[in-house]
Amino acid sequence: MKKILLSYILILIVLIIFCILSSFGTETGYVYILFSHMEVQTSVFGLFILIWFISLSIQMIAYGVRKYFYAHKRKKHDIAEFLALHPYEKLGVLWLLSAEKDKKDVIENIFAPSILLNEIMRAAFLRQEGHFSEALAVLDQTPSAVFELATLQRIRIYLDEGQGADAFAYLDLLSNKQVETSWLKEIESSYQAYLAYLWGEFASKFPWLYLYAKAYGNLTPEANNSWLIQILKTFEQSTPDHLEKLQLRYFDLKTDYIDDTVRQNKILWLKVLMRLPNMEEEYEYLATQLLGEMFDQEVFLMWFEQKVKNSYNKYDEVERKVNAWEVKYPNMPIFNFIKWHLFQETQRYEQANALLDQYPDHILTSYLRVKSSIYGNTSLLNDLNQVFETNTNFIKINI
Repeated sequence: MKKILLSYILILIVLIIFCILSSFGTETGYVYILFSHMEVQTSVFGLFILIWFISLSIQMIAYGVRKYFYAHKRKKHDIAEFLALHPYEKLGVLWLLSAEKDKKDVIENIFAPSILLNEIMRAAFLRQEGHFSEALAVLDQTPSAVFELATLQRIRIYLDEGQGADAFAYLDLLSNKQVETSWLKEIESSYQAYLAYLWGEFASKFPWLYLYAKAYGNLTPEANNSWLIQILKTFEQSTPDHLEKLQLRYFDLKTDYIDDTVRQNKILWLKVLMRLPNMEEEYEYLATQLLGEMFDQEVFLMWFEQKVKNSYNKYDEVERKVNAWEVKYPNMPIFNFIKWHLFQETQRYEQANALLDQYPDHILTSYLRVKSSIYGNTSLLNDLNQVFETNTNFIKINI
């Protein structure tokens, strides 16, 4: 269709030039047509335009009819083999079935004539096969017009190889570089989303190195969740510089990101803050915010553990908070469980024993009844805890 239109435009231009040159200094000619009581009077130039328009109309109609019948025939026609499909149909089938690896040769043949994408597609398959050095060598041959696409493949190779420093350098380069390629600007949102995906992969594999990135806050909630889990798993491997960077990252993200992120990420940040030095106020603020939104037993116990650890002999302050949450979230046996320990620590034994009559069938109350009967006997308490620690729901109170 495009070729037909271009051809007719070219013919029209040639006709205009011919008529201008042939009629220069003379008349444009006169044409009189009489047919079945119809007459047309025009110039030679007008006749040429009329013939051109009629011819173009016939071509357009013929093209539309051919396309209709071809599509109708193709719907009923059984395709004998995969190679009989059109190139775009092959790509569509492979994409829908995620079968790129099974038809590597087909895809490479489709892109072989492409000056822009041939090397990138070859490098992508070489990376999938584990031939990283060869893939990098092929990427060195790509034209500058696809620099961003080639660099994305280069980053994936470095991630697969475990080369954190190299992957970081190119990720940082793309993140701080404006998209200058005109065609890429039209799909910049997809490009940025894929770049954020690679940052997520990088953060999960190199959680502490990610702290040195200049561009951050672009991870999806799932990627951020994975990064924080890796931070917690490898916390013992951190250095003082890492911890300082992690503190700074929290403060940078606190207002614009953490306050609006999903709850699970906030809980992971709370666990990180629990381990960071000199972050008690931030920990208290986030824990209180989470418990103010909805009750979470895990968050509540983390808050209580930190309060007992950092607020020695300030049990009255802790008790006021617990009572306030008990009013907001009634019928929660965990509050009795915590208050029993507070009453024991402040030597209010009668009030502690009174709590044992509430929720009598609950496992926490059963545990407290046993514990109260052997309170003061360290050996038996250790045995009791050892029995209960085999239960995944066991709650350990360090008070």
